Amino acid sequence: MADQMVLNETPATATPWFLIWRLFQLLLLSGWTVHYSSDGTTFSAADNWTGVGFAGLGSGSYVILTGKGGRQVLFQRTTTQTNQGTIRYAYLGGWGTAGANATTPPTAPASAVTLRNSTTWFGSASSPVKVNFWTRDVSGDGSFMVVYSTATAWTSNGGAAIGFCATENTEASDVDPYAWWAPPGTASNWAAWGTNLHAHLLSEDNAGGTTGTWWKWHPGAGTPAFLQYGGAGDAYQGSNTTATTVGGNPTWNAMGDLYPYNTAQAVVHRIHLVKGLQTNRRDPNGGWVKDVYFATPGDVPNLSTLGTAAYAKLGNWLVMRWDGNTGNPPVES
Repeated sequence: MADQMVLNETPATATPWFLIWRLFQLLLLSGWTVHYSSDGTTFSAADNWTGVGFAGLGSGSYVILTGKGGRQVLFQRTTTQTNQGTIRYAYLGGWGTAGANATTPPTAPASAVTLRNSTTWFGSASSPVKVNFWTRDVSGDGSFMVVYSTATAWTSNGGAAIGFCATENTEASDVDPYAWWAPPGTASNWAAWGTNLHAHLLSEDNAGGTTGTWWKWHPGAGTPAFLQYGGAGDAYQGSNTTATTVGGNPTWNAMGDLYPYNTAQAVVHRIHLVKGLQTNRRDPNGGWVKDVYFATPGDVPNLSTLGTAAYAKLGNWLVMRWDGNTGNPPVES
């Protein structure tokens, strides 16, 4: 098994559902295993997806995959849509086999939480034009990310993503050193994708716990809970004309960045996950995301590869893992 990276791909079937199929293939190559699956007709504790291929996956198809440390992820297509589905995550694993049928997954364990609930897979109903995937081997940290553009330019307002990312510099009380990057609601979509991507990466949480685009297990006071985090917390200001949850006029230009990733005279900043605003759920040191960074449009131009091409800039803000091939730059179309 090994890390997998598929870059600049034009999907053979231009639907978000096809991207789930491609992600499934790459996760298997990275060492994830099938716990239970259904192709919409045949269901069992076996891989019922690979043999039938993408064309053979019918309404209600689902798969439960087991990854690093027994963590499990469920992907299930809705019965009527190819751009909608459900993603559930159980950091303690524990999915059994009881209660399953062709369109109903086995009964979920108590630790299972919902990232997407019968809604758009990646936060956009639009067709993918270009997609980038990376999956880390489970012998490492088992992280993965999917980022796609719905237009020829990554800086356009069309795009979507979801990421499952290891974190570091967490506290001993944290029950799970992983975070998900997803829209701020199980049924919501990304907004203003291209030029406002900093809001998606760095938005704050709020007092009510209903905003923030990073989801992770909060240690709590003996009662862990899966909650929304911001990408920079109290150190990230809102603009003068919009709420702090939208972001703008960030302070790092003046404050500097305590944890920069420096390469080729460019500063690529790390994303600090914190809860600074939610009542009774403060977590000032939620950890730092691994392998996902951000850079201002002025610091690093769009479509740049960094250093030895281990990272690349997509759009105005997102910096993600790349394949290290200096001849394989990110592209617009």
